Amino acid sequence: MAAGPDSFLNTYVSYSENPLGPTQFGGENIPRTAGTFSYISGYTAFLTFIAFLAIGYNLANGWRIKNNIVPILALTLVVGAMFTTGSRAPVYTLIATSPVILWLAASGRVLPTRTAVRLCLLLPIIAFVALNLSPRAVDAFTQRANEAVDSTADRLLWPVSQTIWVLSEGPALGMGIGATHPSTFTIMGTNEPWWLGDLSAEGEAPQVTIELGLIGLILIYLPRFLIIGLALRWALSFKAPACRALGIVLTTYLTVAIVGQIVFNATANLYYWGAVGLLFAMRRFEQSPRTQVRPMLVVGRPKLRSISSGS
Repeated sequence: MAAGPDSFLNTYVSYSENPLGPTQFGGENIPRTAGTFSYISGYTAFLTFIAFLAIGYNLANGWRIKNNIVPILALTLVVGAMFTTGSRAPVYTLIATSPVILWLAASGRVLPTRTAVRLCLLLPIIAFVALNLSPRAVDAFTQRANEAVDSTADRLLWPVSQTIWVLSEGPALGMGIGATHPSTFTIMGTNEPWWLGDLSAEGEAPQVTIELGLIGLILIYLPRFLIIGLALRWALSFKAPACRALGIVLTTYLTVAIVGQIVFNATANLYYWGAVGLLFAMRRFEQSPRTQVRPMLVVGRPKLRSISSGS
């Protein structure tokens, strides 16, 4: 915002006749915060991933307040910052995935009764503080959500219906990589994607279909579903409760990414594969012989000793 629409940081609005339009929301035209990112999508991707990490960390520590103030405070600030972006996706994502995380945590034996009670006391406090960090932004966010022409269900189903439409109307092998990339507007110096004809669509799945056709769609999305299945299997089989807690949260994050932007959002792409890497690292760590323990008899009493001690 401060750099202006002509700055190289803000090339996403350089082609628009009203460059301030995409960066404001609410009746008072409050600026949509983007942090140090060049656009809101990068900032919301960052906030979403940090929120999931904070939930996983706090879950692994049993949501204890003692010696855990910083992670709880970080989660509160992240939730509060989500409202200042004017984007509904990160807020609705947390609301929709919280019951799933709690259910998986309970089935994965990382959410005992004491932790559940502590969580019931903490969540209202976190929500209250987060909503009062920026009341104007919360009011503008609520107004934008209420006045939106599309509902949340429509936004979720829109990519599916658009993908089906593109498959029936578009070329079988697609129009080529980069045809729907956001930077094409700046490159072509226009705000109308005339080169797409009638195939203009929103959402990553229909955009991938426009560029790569059915074969490309399968090659892009099939590995994502396989990763989710593998991640869920690993998350529930981790021996350490901390690894199970973090694995459950990361699996939920990877599941949500199915309907998110990964190919066309470099920041989200980084966090997506970073989450996959964390799961592989935890799996490798638990399978490593150095992390295994065995009982040894010392002075008539069993004692756990790591086999990595050299004995």
